[in-house]
Amino acid sequence: MLAAVKEHWNELKSSRPGRRFQERYERRKKEHRGAFHWARWLNIVGGTLLLLIGVFLLAAPGPGMLVAVAGLSMLGSEFLTLARFLDWSEVKVRKALVWARRWWKKSGWVTRALAILLACLATAGALYGGYALFMRS
Repeated sequence: MLAAVKEHWNELKSSRPGRRFQERYERRKKEHRGAFHWARWLNIVGGTLLLLIGVFLLAAPGPGMLVAVAGLSMLGSEFLTLARFLDWSEVKVRKALVWARRWWKKSGWVTRALAILLACLATAGALYGGYALFMRS
C-alpha cells in the first residue's frame, strides 16, 4: 500500500502545474472504466474525512492546511470539477508565493518585523473572535 501511495505521489509531482489534478482524474477514470470499485468510495469517504479533520485542525496549531489539501486531492481524483478548481488554485497560489518571496527578500528588517507583527495580531484577533463566538453560543 505504501508503494502505491508513493507511486501516486510521484505521478502527481511529475505532472505539470495547472493540469496535474485533471490528469490524475483522467488516469483514475481510465483505470476504473465505469465499473464499481471500492477504491473510489474509499477515496471519497477518506478524502471527506481528511478535509473535515483538516478544517477542524485549522483552528489548532498543526498541519491543518496540509491535511485539508490532502483530502481535497483525494476528492479531486474522483470529481473533475474539483480537479479543475485545484489546478486553477495551485497556479494562483504559486504566483502569490513567488510574489511574497520576492517581496520578503527585497524588504528590510523593519518591514519584515512589522509584517510578522501584523500577522500575529491578525491571528490573535481571529482566535479571539472564534473564542467569543464559541462562548456566546
